[in-house]
Amino acid sequence: MIIPFKIACYICDAPAKAYICCIKNHTGYYGCGKCETRGEYRSSVIYPELNARLRTAESFRNQTQKDHHIGISPLLALNDDQVSDMPLDYMHVVLLGVTRKMLQKMTGKLNPMKLGTQQINEISMRLMNLREYVPCKFARKPRGLRELVRMKATEFRQFLCTLEW
Repeated sequence: MIIPFKIACYICDAPAKAYICCIKNHTGYYGCGKCETRGEYRSSVIYPELNARLRTAESFRNQTQKDHHIGISPLLALNDDQVSDMPLDYMHVVLLGVTRKMLQKMTGKLNPMKLGTQQINEISMRLMNLREYVPCKFARKPRGLRELVRMKATEFRQFLCTLEW
C-alpha cells in the first residue's frame, strides 16, 4: 500500500542545512539562504544589505547565484522548495546570534548604555540561585554573566526562559 505524503519543512541546524542543500555554510560570503546578498567580513561575516534580491525556489533550482552553491542537492529530485521549506535555525539565529549579542552589548566595556557592575552582579546572582532548581536532566546549570564568552546555546535558552516579562 502506498501512502502519499508531503514534507512540510526540513528542521536542521545551519551546518546540516548547508550540507543537505549543497550550499555555502552560514559563515560564508554567499551563505544567506533567504537572499542573494554577498557578506562582508567585520570580525565575522555579516550581511548588511537589507533590500537584497530574495532567493526563490526557481532561482535556487537554476543556481542563479553560482557562488552560493557547492553542488547539486539531492533534495532537488523531490521538487521541494528549498528556500521556504528550510526555516531559519533558531539556535544559531536567536540563541547564539541575537541573545548572545544583546548580552555582550549590555555587559560590554565600550558600550555607554551598558549595565552597571551592580546590575550585572544582581543578574548573575539570580541566575546562580536558580542552579538548585534546575533538574539534573538539563545539560547545563545557569552560570553568571561573567561566563558569557563560554556559554552554550542551552544556557542562552534558559536565560530567555527566566526573564520576567
